Amino acid sequence: MRLRAPLLGALAVLAGALALGLSGTAPAGAASGSGFRAGLIISDGLFYNSTAMTAAQVQKFLNGKVPQCHEERSKGADDPIVCLKNFSQKTTKKPADSYCSGYSAVKQTAAQIINGVARSCGVSQKALLVLVQKESQLVTHTYPSRWRYQSAMGYGCPDTAACDSQYKGFFNQVYNAARQFRVYRANPDRYGYVAGMKNYIQYNPDASCGGRTVYIENQATAGLYNYTPYVPNTAALNAGYGTGNACSAYGNRNFYLFYTDWFGSTTGARVLEPIRTAWQRLGGANGPGSPLADAIELDGGVYQRFTNGYVVVTDNGKATYLPAGGAITKAYFAKGGPRGTWGWPKGSAVEREGIWRLHFTGLTAYNRDGAVRTSAIALQGRLVKVWYAHTLAEVGRATSAPSAESGSVWQELDNGYLYRTEAGAGAYLASGWRITKQYLDTGGPEGAWGWPTGNRRSLEHANVVKFDQVSAYGFDGTVLVPPYRFGAGVFDEWYERGGEGELGLPREDAVGLGSGSYQRLARGYLFVPSRGSATYLAASSPITDAYLADGGPDGSWGWPTTPQYSSGSVRVLELTDATAFLEDGTVSVSTVPFGTGVLEAWLARGGPDGLGLPSAEAVEVGGGAYQLFGDTYLFVPGDGPAVTLGAGWRITGRYLDSGGPTGSWGWPTADPVTREGANVVTFAKVTAYGYDGRVLVTDDPFGEGMFTLWRERGGQGALGLPDGPARTASGGRYQHFTTTDLFLATDGSDVALGRGWRITQRYWDEGGPSGAWGWPRGGRSSSGETAVVEFEGAVAFGADHRVLAVEDSTGLLDPWRARGGVSGLGVAVAPSAVRSGGTFQRFTKGWLLAARGGSAVELRTSWYVTDRFWAAGGPPGSWGWPVADRHRSGDAMVYEFQHVTVYGYGSRLEVVKK
Repeated sequence: MRLRAPLLGALAVLAGALALGLSGTAPAGAASGSGFRAGLIISDGLFYNSTAMTAAQVQKFLNGKVPQCHEERSKGADDPIVCLKNFSQKTTKKPADSYCSGYSAVKQTAAQIINGVARSCGVSQKALLVLVQKESQLVTHTYPSRWRYQSAMGYGCPDTAACDSQYKGFFNQVYNAARQFRVYRANPDRYGYVAGMKNYIQYNPDASCGGRTVYIENQATAGLYNYTPYVPNTAALNAGYGTGNACSAYGNRNFYLFYTDWFGSTTGARVLEPIRTAWQRLGGANGPGSPLADAIELDGGVYQRFTNGYVVVTDNGKATYLPAGGAITKAYFAKGGPRGTWGWPKGSAVEREGIWRLHFTGLTAYNRDGAVRTSAIALQGRLVKVWYAHTLAEVGRATSAPSAESGSVWQELDNGYLYRTEAGAGAYLASGWRITKQYLDTGGPEGAWGWPTGNRRSLEHANVVKFDQVSAYGFDGTVLVPPYRFGAGVFDEWYERGGEGELGLPREDAVGLGSGSYQRLARGYLFVPSRGSATYLAASSPITDAYLADGGPDGSWGWPTTPQYSSGSVRVLELTDATAFLEDGTVSVSTVPFGTGVLEAWLARGGPDGLGLPSAEAVEVGGGAYQLFGDTYLFVPGDGPAVTLGAGWRITGRYLDSGGPTGSWGWPTADPVTREGANVVTFAKVTAYGYDGRVLVTDDPFGEGMFTLWRERGGQGALGLPDGPARTASGGRYQHFTTTDLFLATDGSDVALGRGWRITQRYWDEGGPSGAWGWPRGGRSSSGETAVVEFEGAVAFGADHRVLAVEDSTGLLDPWRARGGVSGLGVAVAPSAVRSGGTFQRFTKGWLLAARGGSAVELRTSWYVTDRFWAAGGPPGSWGWPVADRHRSGDAMVYEFQHVTVYGYGSRLEVVKK
């Protein structure tokens, strides 16, 4: 009974020899494992047929398996070689018991022992021969050693220990093994593997190799598994007589292969009455097919397995055929067949609405697409489809007989009630639902609600069940049964808007359209499109009245997309295909859609009484939109203020020709203004000026007052266009143009400086109006070939490609001006110089020198003293700085210096030290 390796490697110590010796024992065209049936290895009729062979037939069979025995391969007197066909021994006396009829002590051949034991214990001689072969290979071995006879049937030889010595010997092995199979048959429930039910069988003693669940169909097969408790895996079956893998076991596979090769089919069962009559009526071999096992007789009836199914005959003579592949059949035998709780079938299966039903003595079984259910109390036929529409855990099984009325039927289940109307509508109501309880309280199907016409549906805020006469809504612990049903999607919107307290109950049935539904309520209308948001409109609004008069959602206005709202004095209703307005009691409607953001901007400009209604569809462009209203365009950028432009304006025409918002101008950024005689429109990238019948476009706008000044000074032809924004500094405003810089002082005076002038360039280098020179005080003048420009803090002179200036910061500007400026000392011919103790600068007609802390002193170029002063070293020299302008004293002109006083008498000078 222990696990055996495949025949080619039965014993490790002889693996090589046996592989050669036994490879020839597999007959040509040997059976393959593909025909092996784990649940029916051999039929009971074949296995327990004790008259299958005579002793002479057994002897002839053994002779044929070993034509020549190789006694010469003996290793000595202690190892005699005796083949099974030549083996004989004295048997042991065995008393009769309930399993075998006993045995006499007599010397017999192996063939006589096999035949005698078979007849005593009621086991087939063929089965015993195969068991001997699969356990010890004695049937075909041509030089067997003595030890093989000691454990010929593997009886008392567990997989995990040595063989029990009390069972040694060929007779002992055969007799006890045959008796054991009779013990299995007489006590089927006392052993690990039981016929007529599913059994888990390992592939190998190693549990980690796994196993499979096998429905054992008969007692002989159960006995083989109890004797050798492993089922062959796929590798073993695919190997034929060969080796599978590390998880393979071979005993039961080898039994099947040897029996099939030696004696033919292992399922040669018989068909006896009363099965035979039913089997023939069902078509015999062309119906149920060939028998796979003998019939099994139990209390209440008998059944037999055939290739295509089972034939069952109960004690009352009623026959039932169960197809082998049927889901109910599989579930039935998985539950133990007639031995189980289902009992015996009471008739054949019938089909209704795609569901099969079969009554048993213990229950009724149902099958829809392979899903089998059972119920102790049968469900009414029309309710089975409704039952299958729900999970068994949800609804349970029938607990009472069905009730019917005028073609409709209902039945109570474990967890609720099933309903089916005459028209075919099915529903399930759970016992614990408030709707169910209130429905039953009102009389159920015979009450005012009528029959349920569908299952409960879950809305966002309620559960609803539709009945013949009403719909019931369960929410917030209550059940509402309104006079009219809520339309699709209406309830949840009604609930979210305050329900009955805010909107009242439905006053009419909902109007369902392909695009949604709407319904009249006590205080208004609720519109629920299939796409988009729901909208509620009060019943007392002129806009609502006009909308419904147009046909509501089915009219030209389409579905409302917003509630009514106010914008100033205008009431607005936006819809998918129109926008409606109420102003001063008058409803107006635009079927031209407003562009993105346009509606809000349009309303802010007065709505219908402002710009009028749209006269063209909006242009959606550049993140915003613009739209024509009569003679006005309304521009609404995505990120700026809305702007209106007259449709007939030259600026507007030029703007649209340039590409509009996506062109070089960009979006308008402010409404037009009239400034300095021009219409001015500011755009994101330019500013446009309309004047004198023409349009001027500048990248930079004119500063305040600059446009007038620019025109006065010759406009674009003379000055070009603005080259940057206008800027404000203390004292006024200035702006760069292409060729000229314009300055407009706060007192209204203005100055133009050519941008190409060196003086102008030097001026900006000095910081412009905010620098030391300050604002220009006048335009350019000339002194000879020198250009002169006066500033608040300097006078600049341009000549000989350079710019010189007398600057206020040196302390010389005011003295220079006081001495007549250009007409006095003339123009600067050198920059101012700072020496120790003061500052001086040379002009065309003389010098101005100012000691630190002192006043500026003039020394003319034509004076004799001037040359002597510079000859004495100038301010750092012996004379020092002049400290006062010259004055007359008598006949002399007096010049005061820090260290000397000089008296001039014409060309003669007298220097007197202090």
